[in-house]
Amino acid sequence: MSKSMRSFDPRGPLVFLFFMAVVFSGCRTLEIPEKSSGMWTPPAWYGRSTKPETVLSAAQGTKPSADRPMKLMELIDLSLQNNPSTKQAWQQARVAQAKLGSAKSAWYPTVTVEQDFDVQDTVSNRTLNRVNSGDIGMQLKMSYMLMDFGGRRAQVEQAFQTFLASNFQFNQTFQNLLLNVATAYFNYFSAVALLEAAHMDVKDAETAMNTTKEKFAAGIQAKVDVLQATASYQKTLYSLESAKGSLKTAEGEIAKALGFPAGTPLNILLPQKDVEFKIGTKEVGQLIEEGLAKRPDLASERAILAAKVAAIKAARSNLWPTVNAQATGSNDWYKYFGRYSLNYDTQHDYGYGAGVNVNWPIFEGLDTVSKIKAAEADAKAEFESLRQKELNATTDVWDAYYNFVTATKKLEASKAYLDASQGSYDLSMDGYKSGLKSILDVLNAESDLSDARSQVIKSKKELYTSFAQVAYATGTINERTDAARAEMGAVEL
Repeated sequence: MSKSMRSFDPRGPLVFLFFMAVVFSGCRTLEIPEKSSGMWTPPAWYGRSTKPETVLSAAQGTKPSADRPMKLMELIDLSLQNNPSTKQAWQQARVAQAKLGSAKSAWYPTVTVEQDFDVQDTVSNRTLNRVNSGDIGMQLKMSYMLMDFGGRRAQVEQAFQTFLASNFQFNQTFQNLLLNVATAYFNYFSAVALLEAAHMDVKDAETAMNTTKEKFAAGIQAKVDVLQATASYQKTLYSLESAKGSLKTAEGEIAKALGFPAGTPLNILLPQKDVEFKIGTKEVGQLIEEGLAKRPDLASERAILAAKVAAIKAARSNLWPTVNAQATGSNDWYKYFGRYSLNYDTQHDYGYGAGVNVNWPIFEGLDTVSKIKAAEADAKAEFESLRQKELNATTDVWDAYYNFVTATKKLEASKAYLDASQGSYDLSMDGYKSGLKSILDVLNAESDLSDARSQVIKSKKELYTSFAQVAYATGTINERTDAARAEMGAVEL
């Protein structure tokens, strides 16, 4: 018996879908800035939305303990656990390792399995001729590259050299962090010392100011002496506030080097005595050779060059054919049956095959030739980049060595300057109290003493950091480097 069917109009659902799309899309509209001369204003929905947690607040790191002071070696250990730079470099090395495994997969056969499920219903005007059929098919394919004229080997070599470069780059990041922590530590040490020196300058200036006030009150000194001494005192207060700000900046830098937000409480143990740094018997030429041999950034660059040379071989292999062995196997199950469970036929077919495929592109619009030229030029550019970096490395070692030599001499001279300035100040103050010296003599001696204190502190910092730079420039800085054992009193490269 036939049924009457009502005509279907597709326009209704389409209109509904369009309306819903407009409604929901309007909830999160986004526009470009209205004009190029003004800042972009975020839409209202962004201000009402829940802000995602920052990566900084979500990261869980080893928190520094403020209960006891930490030596430089402990700060280095803490930075290696927490600073994100080495973690990022390590993950990049893992990426390169995975890509090497992907390249090596070309040496193994490719095996695929295909599974088909088909159901078909054939309808006829004659009831008994209505037939249903089912088909289950499975096919196994295997392909293996027999020959590609060195392309596969070159691609594996390229991935291997890239992986090698990433490991050396991890070492370079490691050394960068060590230098950053050591530099931040010595900058912090210098900032603390400069703050102490600033307090001493204030005390000396205050003494001179009070002395002039006493002599003025006694009627034996002019008012101008009081004003000059007061101005010198106010200048030292200004310098004191500057020293306090420099210390806060140094605290923020060392927290960042350790991998913590600025403002993290830190308890740092500074060197308790002067450190004697020595280069030993090594000449600058020996240090340059050592730097060229040991620096991880140069080793990484050499591996990158080797990878680009391998890329040339891989590109050239595309000029030649590839030979692949192929094999297939298949099995199909068929079943035909009628409407009244009258089985008509059941089949079971299988087959297999094997062969060799040769693929040789004859003309592809000079694509392969162009890629070879690009790879060759890239390798030549990398060669020149390596040469430039080796030249820079020699300059790095040269500069670091003579900066260290200069810092050693400057520290000796600054200590002598401090001793002389202290004696001059003491004599000037005694002479002023007895009336043999003027206030200008005292203020000049006071200024020299303040300058001498600063010079000693800055010279110590230059000595410490320049020694660390020598170890860094030669590629020998590590978590147990001599520059990190400043609390031992005497270290040698």
